[in-house]
This record gives sequence, C-alpha cells and structure tokens, in this order.
Amino acid sequence: DRNERIFLLIYILPVFAYIYSMNGLRIGLASCFILLAVQFFRRKKRKTMLLFGFIGFLFHYSVLIPILYLLLHSSSSVLKFKNILYILLFLSLLLIPITLNVDFFLKKYDAYSNFQSPSALSGLSIIIPMFVMLISMAFTSFKNDQKYKIITLGLVALILGYFLASQSYAGLRILDLLRFAIPVSILLTYQRLNARLDKVFIISLLIASLMTAFTIYLNFLGMYNAGRNSWLPYETFF
Repeated sequence: DRNERIFLLIYILPVFAYIYSMNGLRIGLASCFILLAVQFFRRKKRKTMLLFGFIGFLFHYSVLIPILYLLLHSSSSVLKFKNILYILLFLSLLLIPITLNVDFFLKKYDAYSNFQSPSALSGLSIIIPMFVMLISMAFTSFKNDQKYKIITLGLVALILGYFLASQSYAGLRILDLLRFAIPVSILLTYQRLNARLDKVFIISLLIASLMTAFTIYLNFLGMYNAGRNSWLPYETFF
C-alpha cells in the first residue's frame, strides 16, 4: 500500500540496500521476511505473519531482537487470549533452534566479547537518525498515549544499546538491528490504526536515511582497499 511504498523507497532501500546485500545476505533475507510478516499483519493473516517471522529467524538468529521489539511494541493489540497463544507458540518455536544450537550461541558470545567497540562515540551514527525519527512522533496525529509509548520504548532501547556498545562490539550489532526495528514498529502502528503516514514522519524518514547513507558511504571510503575485497563497489566521480 501507500505507506509501505513510501517506507521502502525513502528508508529501507537507501539505508539497507548495500549493507544487507554485500556481505550481509542472510540478515538481508531475514529482514525481508520480517517486512513480509509486517505486511501480512496489515492483511490480518496472523498465521502467515508468524510463519514468515519464523522463516526470517531461521535465516539469521539475530532478528530475534527486532521480532521481540515488534511484539512488545504491538502489545496493546495482542492482549486477546487467542493472540497471546499465537505469541507463546511463536516464541516456543524460536526456542527450538536455540536449544539445538547452544554451542553456536556460546561461541558467538565469546567472539563478541573479544572485540571492543572502537570508541565512546560508537553507535552515534545510528542513534542520532533514530532520535530524529522518534522526536517526529511528538508532531504526528497519534494520540498522546501512543506517542509516549513509541518514544519511550525507542529511547530505552537505544540507551541500552548505546550502553552495551560502549562495553562490547555486540552493542553495535544491537543498535544496527534497532535501526531496522524502530522504523518498522512505527510503520506497524500506522498499519494497525489504518492511518496514512504523517508528513512529519515522512520528512524524518528522509532525514534519517540521508544521514545514514552518508555515514555508510564514509565507512566505505574508510575501508577502501582494506583487505582482499573493497567495500566500495563502484568508482564514482567523487
């Protein structure tokens, strides 16, 4: 629909097209399935939504964070007993591959614990665009309780991610996942309320995507010819 089209063109493609396709194919595919799950939520096809969310999880375990964030964000619409059972069933399914791959998660934990985030400013390139997006919520047509929920949940998640990023490289991965989860959760709210995207939110999406695309390009330049493969796939005028 119109909301999804604007969201894909203004935010998803500029922000994730490169970083989730060059050396991040699995997380890219997983994210696509999460987006499809959100679309099936709009169409009120809950079983298909859960199936696609589970498939996304099988492609990349880390999308458990966006999934849990979206479930928490949508909690006000899932208080019915039937919906709670769906969520419990979905979370139970997620525990199966985790249980079968405990060694894998322990190795990942050890690997991340050996890396420190580059500096105290690590993650700000993600936090600032997300902050712009969350602030725009104060000027949308949402009711106050919905605004407070979106802003509070987003800020708490970003603060926790930033604190973790100051301690471990794993925090940067979580912030990257929040860069995906927070805007999608806002889109999900518009879909749930059957409302059109507010202009102020569209503008914030555009600002956030331009800021993010610029920092991604700077990272490409900084890693040019570092290692066997160049991060910059094309030679440009610049």
